[in-house]
Amino acid sequence: MDYSDPDWPPGTVKLQALHSGEKNVEAEIILQPRPTDNPNGRPVGEVAATQRAEVMEKSEQLSKEPAAHPSDIESPADPDHMARRSLSVAHVNANLPRKTYWQKLALFETSPGPWSHFLRHSWQPFALLFLIPGILFCSLCYAILLAWSTVMTTALSTYMLDPPYNFTASQIGLMSLAPFIGSTLGSLVVGPASDYVILQLAKRNNGIYEPEMRFWVFLPFIPFQLAGTWWFAFALSEGKPWSQVAVAYALAQFGSAPMQSIALTYMLDAYNDVVADALTALTFARNLFSTIFVFAMPAWIAAVGIPNVFNTIGAIGIAIFSFSGIFIWRGKHFRYKTAKVYRFYAERQFSARPL
Repeated sequence: MDYSDPDWPPGTVKLQALHSGEKNVEAEIILQPRPTDNPNGRPVGEVAATQRAEVMEKSEQLSKEPAAHPSDIESPADPDHMARRSLSVAHVNANLPRKTYWQKLALFETSPGPWSHFLRHSWQPFALLFLIPGILFCSLCYAILLAWSTVMTTALSTYMLDPPYNFTASQIGLMSLAPFIGSTLGSLVVGPASDYVILQLAKRNNGIYEPEMRFWVFLPFIPFQLAGTWWFAFALSEGKPWSQVAVAYALAQFGSAPMQSIALTYMLDAYNDVVADALTALTFARNLFSTIFVFAMPAWIAAVGIPNVFNTIGAIGIAIFSFSGIFIWRGKHFRYKTAKVYRFYAERQFSARPL
């Protein structure tokens, strides 16, 4: 598969609703980052969804029928039997020896394969980070959001010890309940909202799902994140009541948690076969941003003040988040243009990764 069709770059999936009598069996989303893999030329997602729905229908029919005589049981060569076998998610080799109890408790375990295969994963994440725009964008989004959260936590533990707050260590620790509540509410909202929106958009797109559809849910949370962080900086610098600081902190995390979740989900949907290296690249960017901002923050705040520090970080965040609109517009084209790079590195993953 060379991804030569611009309509089917990595990540594009066909969804299909099947009607069986009075029942409407709607196929689940098959996030398979390949356009075609069958002689009929239909997308893998469509074939897998069709098979899964057909097997569900057959299972319901069989459950209503009386028990079959042993002579009537289907043979392994039966097409229906083989179809059900092909839908298995895991095949167990009974000939492999089982690990002993102490082997399961081992601190270290070696992976099969030559060292060259292992060592190339020390540089492949950086190649993906700079060669595939989608991975770079998701990494920057996740990095700036987490860096922002780290800066807010550091500011709390530093400046709420002083007047007018004079908080103790335990009181500062209890301030973490605010972002916990905000993150929890945001996470509860974004899951159902994201699934509903992408299903509706896929139906309007002739049943074709594009990973960039998730960014329509990304956009509404940006104002919550920006408003919460700027309010937090203003309240802390002006000595406003601690309740204002807590509410602002919760509001920022209400926007931040869903945005992080959507960025990760987009990466998994669009670049599933290189997800290990992609997540390594994201982790590198996240740690780099957090380290820079935290170590620079004391001198930075002393020079320009807390509000201006958060204004600068906010400007960086807006510049990064604005690319979500560009990905909604041209994200599919980016995936098509980088499909060969994606395929090149997908073939160089560990053997455990499916291709």
